[in-house]
Amino acid sequence: MKIFSSFRNILKQDAFTLIEIIVVVAVIGFLSASMLSSQKSSSARRQLNLDVQKTVQDLRNAQNLALSSQFSGDCGKVVAYGLVLNSSSPDRYFLAADCNGDNVYDSSNDIVLKTIFFQQSRINSLQAEGVGVDTLKVFFVPPLPSIFINGIVSVSAVSASINICHFAQTNLCKTINISSKGAVSTQ
Repeated sequence: MKIFSSFRNILKQDAFTLIEIIVVVAVIGFLSASMLSSQKSSSARRQLNLDVQKTVQDLRNAQNLALSSQFSGDCGKVVAYGLVLNSSSPDRYFLAADCNGDNVYDSSNDIVLKTIFFQQSRINSLQAEGVGVDTLKVFFVPPLPSIFINGIVSVSAVSASINICHFAQTNLCKTINISSKGAVSTQ
């Protein structure tokens, strides 16, 4: 008899209703979905930051090469080093050495030291002295180094801007600014 009364007490205990279980599952599903979309967005932002920082690092590398006045076996004394970016090839840019002293890249006289491909980003726009351009050639000439943008010595506060966007999320962009003093910053 005592066994049956304990069994009845167990059956009479309160439990979760079906509606409560459905609500909990829906909340967990909503939180999981929002976390996944947030993770994808942060992954794209992280990849864009990596591509932008790599470009900044290559600009600084060109400055350092110009300061060291290194020689190249392909053309003898290198006069300037710089980056060449082209909006018609938005997935890459290259580090070049100017061999003939015109402070601009010319494929017949100068050499490409390294071609760099963006991982998940693309060049969105290029500006030289505040004007949109298709090709941006940023060269550093020793000894200061002086900065030449598309073959012209830079004098304005922001000499060149490189706008880079994530290829899948085109509204996710960053801008690299290069000043006439050689400072490189990102926004």
